[in-house]
Formats: sequence, structure tokens, C-alpha cells
Amino acid sequence: DGADTGAVTNATLDGIAVGTHTVTLRKDGYVDATAEVTIEYNATATLHLDLARAIGSIVVTSAPEGAAIFLDGTDTGRTTNATLTGVPSGEHTVTVTKPGYADATATVTVGHDKTVPVHFALTEVTGSIRVTSTPDGARIYLDGTETGEVTNATLTVPAGAHTVRVELEGYQAMAKTVTVTAGETVEAAFNLEAPVITLLPGWNFISTPKRLADGANTIALFDAVETAGHSILLYDGLNCRWETMASEDAFRPLDGVWIYANTSYTIPLAFAAGAPELPPAKDLGKGWNAIGFSDTVPESAKVTLQSLGDHWSTLIGFDAGAQEYEISIARGATGRHGDERPMQPMQGYWLYMNTAETLGSLSG
Repeated sequence: DGADTGAVTNATLDGIAVGTHTVTLRKDGYVDATAEVTIEYNATATLHLDLARAIGSIVVTSAPEGAAIFLDGTDTGRTTNATLTGVPSGEHTVTVTKPGYADATATVTVGHDKTVPVHFALTEVTGSIRVTSTPDGARIYLDGTETGEVTNATLTVPAGAHTVRVELEGYQAMAKTVTVTAGETVEAAFNLEAPVITLLPGWNFISTPKRLADGANTIALFDAVETAGHSILLYDGLNCRWETMASEDAFRPLDGVWIYANTSYTIPLAFAAGAPELPPAKDLGKGWNAIGFSDTVPESAKVTLQSLGDHWSTLIGFDAGAQEYEISIARGATGRHGDERPMQPMQGYWLYMNTAETLGSLSG
């Protein structure tokens, strides 16, 4: 009848007055259960009640979205924004985590059949990257996006792993990955080098990663190379034939060129300056094609050949030092033949095409 008896189930209450009484059962985490019972003189009445769990919902939102949601320390497997249903009534701790942001926690009280909202404004966790180069004045790219800054400069960035790339006209681009800790500064230093092609004794499979400057963009670059009487060769995959290259023939990006050297040579390159142009492209035929790598920093075959979609199947490089072909790369493969393996600047490659397609360049 509304008064706490001090007893807990299962129990017998004695000395109850004859008549009708209201019995209520109350237990944390369950919905109150109530029933009426009639007591007769010198008799014992029996009452059984099944308690139903008290549950509610929590709507968890955050800015930005996509944060992992933990309830009372357990990962829910959900990310914001989301509604957690079937949550037992009572007090709960909600925590959200997102890479690059500080964890956030709040305590909420859930009522039966009620929905309680909780919102988190996440705070970005940042650090710094000090980017330097010799010489300085190089354009700085962060995770593939130009920052508008040039070396030497300090960038404020979210904590975590980042790829820093620098480019300076007349030098090879360089890149490295650094890990930034919250509140700390990490160094990314680059010693820029002029672009060169290194020829080793024997056959070399080479390419230029960018357009070359006028007057320095032909096979005449190799006139001083002693080739032991071997021609400089280019394979035409469209017409399935070898072509002998003369000094006046263009040395173009995306072309894979074969040249024999009696000894080692270092061939300096001068990249074209001036306003940006559309990236080079090369038409490829069905079957084998000789191609060049089109950047000054290594990149995976998967990314390098993404303009070809699923039209290619096999890529093979050549190791000039060992005078033998490298392990093949297969589209979609992992491990030893995986297409995540890098292609290298200044190198040529054999590429097998399932159908004719146009290869796009990574750089100008």
C-alpha cells in the first residue's frame, strides 16, 4: 500500500490486515510491477510477479561524425551518429573516439522507454611538421594536397601519419611519411638532388619521369654512351614492332627505352619549366607494351596504372645491375606479385594489356 516493507523477494509478510491491498515490487534495472491481493482471516495469499527489464535508448551524435561509440567501456561497434537501443535504465558512461581527435566522455541517465540524447563536439588533436629542404623554396604537399607553403616552413596538422612531398623546379621531387604526436613537432628534412639517369654496364630499361626541356629532350642525351654497337631501341606496342632510335628522336615520358652501356654513366636531365601542361598520355595496344614510370618518387603499380582500370594484367621491370627481369606484378594480386609493390623513377617496364587503352601520367 505504498509503504516500504523492508523485505525483498522471495518473502512472506505476516500480520497483514484482512482486506484488499496493493503490492508493488521494485528492483534496479526493472520496471515496477504492481498487483492487488485480497487477504482473508487466518489465511495466506500467494502473489507472483514477473519483472520486465527497464530499457531505453541513447542517441549519440558528434561533430565531426564517424567516431566509435563505447558504452560503459565496451565498444558497441557503432559510430556516430547512431541510436543505441535496449540500454538498461540507469546511469551509463558514453565515450567516443576518432583518430586525430581527443576522446570525449559523458555520463547519461536512461529512463524506461525513454530516449536520451548526448552530443560531443570533438576537439582536433594537432602537432607540427617542420619541413626543410636544401636548397629551400620547394613547394610542400601534404597527403597529396598542395599546402601553398614552400620550404622552409612549419605545418600544423592533425596527429597521426602524414606523407610530405616537396617539389622544386630543376630537382627530383622527394617524399617521406612522418608520424605526428599531439603537441609535438616532427622534422621532415630533404636534400634535393638534380634528376639523373644512371646507366649500368649491360642493358638498361629506362624512362624520363617528366617532360624534358627543349634542346635536352631527345635521344642525343645518350650520344656519349658507348653502346658496343647496339642500337637504342623502343618497342611499339600498337604495331608490335621494335624501332631503332636516332639522336634526333624525342625522349618522351611514358616511353620505355632500351639502351646498352659498356660501362656506367650518369646522364643529367633537365625538366621542362614554364606553365603547367596537360599530363602526357600514351596509347597502348593489346599485348605487350614498353612503358616508362611517370613520377620522380616511387609509387605503387596499382596507383600508377589506375588510368587503365582492369585492362592490364602483368607488369615486369628489369634489374640492370643483375641483368635480369624482376619478379612480375599482377593486377589485383597481393604478396610477392602484389600490385602494391612500387614502380621506380627513371625505369622502364613491360606491361601486358588485355585490351587497347590509354595510359595517363602521374605528373607533367
